[in-house]
Amino acid sequence: MFKKQKSNEIRAGIGVFTVLGVGIVIIALLFLNGLFVSAFLHANAQRISDLRLTQAIQFLVPLILIIVEFWIFDRMNQNLRK
Repeated sequence: MFKKQKSNEIRAGIGVFTVLGVGIVIIALLFLNGLFVSAFLHANAQRISDLRLTQAIQFLVPLILIIVEFWIFDRMNQNLRK
């Protein structure tokens, strides 16, 4: 019975590190995606002059990029496991 409790503690520790790792990856991706979007907006500042549109792009595009990046990552994992 003592061994089962110890194995459950080990599994819980692995889950915490997994969640922490995913959180760090998401933060890094948000930062990089934000930089890419910011560079795009500065390069096209004359074409996109509406402030509301610029703010919407700066908020939504990095989030959409994270979803796409994780989708690509999941697809690659599925293909490599076959």
